[in-house]
Amino acid sequence: MMACCISEEAKEQRRINQEIERQLRKDKRDARRELKLLLLGTGESGKSTFIKQMRIIHGHGYNDEDKKGFIKLVYQNIFMAMQSMIKAMDIRRELKLLLLGTGESGKSTFIKQMRIIHGHGYNDEDK
Repeated sequence: MMACCISEEAKEQRRINQEIERQLRKDKRDARRELKLLLLGTGESGKSTFIKQMRIIHGHGYNDEDKKGFIKLVYQNIFMAMQSMIKAMDIRRELKLLLLGTGESGKSTFIKQMRIIHGHGYNDEDK
């Protein structure tokens, strides 16, 4: 009954207020369903990979444009892994040849002089 006595401006303000209230209720309902996760870890420990996997498993996946963007990254990762394996094989082969070519005392001296850098060994003479 009171609605017929209010001005057009007041009706508009009431409509806007109701819309705001409706949006606030929706946001509150959505916030209750939303989980927040803090991922801590050093660089290259898999934080981004974890998020990408969750998006694939529980989300809507990736669109075609996103997929195309990952192609270069996937190839880079493949080639970097291949290069690392080849380098490790070369280092292993060189180490084996060096150890086979020296006597027992030479082997222990060689191993004592070995320095470890990024998971690969090299002799002080190789610097």
